[in-house]
Amino acid sequence: RSSPEVVDDVGRACTKVTFWPDLGRFGMTELESDTVGLMMKRVYDVAGTSQGRFDVTLNGKNVTCSFPDYTKLYHTGVTPGEAFTPCACE
Repeated sequence: RSSPEVVDDVGRACTKVTFWPDLGRFGMTELESDTVGLMMKRVYDVAGTSQGRFDVTLNGKNVTCSFPDYTKLYHTGVTPGEAFTPCACE
């Protein structure tokens, strides 16, 4: 286990979190696809609920997801950007 690396940035005021799992510690050589999927979901959770207050990136690419698009991710059969017809559940 190592200490976190904290680096001063003279650019924009921001916080950058970089994650490098210690695969060997857990007897792994790569992350399982379901683990990667869960991590990606968490990135979209942050992007979809932050309401544009900050930039969210994944693997060097901006993740833009409005809250309405974020909610569509949880509605079966609808992908972000498609028209959405609200439904009520009783």
